[in-house]
Amino acid sequence: MIISWFSCGITSAVATKMVKRQYNDVRIVYIDTGSEHPDSKRFLRDCESWFGQEIEVYGSSKYKSHFDVIEQKRCINTPYGAPCTLELKKKIRWTLEDAFGEWDGQVFGYDISEVKRAKRFAEQNPKAKGIFPLIEQGLSKEDCLSLVRRAGIEQP
Repeated sequence: MIISWFSCGITSAVATKMVKRQYNDVRIVYIDTGSEHPDSKRFLRDCESWFGQEIEVYGSSKYKSHFDVIEQKRCINTPYGAPCTLELKKKIRWTLEDAFGEWDGQVFGYDISEVKRAKRFAEQNPKAKGIFPLIEQGLSKEDCLSLVRRAGIEQP
């Protein structure tokens, strides 16, 4: 099983489409932070049609949005990163990893300009077994936008 982390962004959409062609068992997961633009939901539905598969949506049961995290934690950023990223993305991903059990890899939509970021992520998160199809294919954000437009999907 492959987990594809869909962010409602162009690059994660193309990365997901690519792995859907490559693997049979792909779980597409979106972590709703409660702070996304309303058009993200339209883009998510359009991508479900493009993928031919529903996207699983999860979110925090403790926080409604990044503003809620900031209010409760009384903090915007720390030397270790933003608490909203930890609470609304990382902790939920870790919880889902535990719930899903075994997987063969996790897909992230890092493009060719983010090679260093992908390497750092892979080093810091070896358990994730990161898969970076856009980097493997040398695709930029602009390439991904072109592919999404050719699929007839409006940019979010």
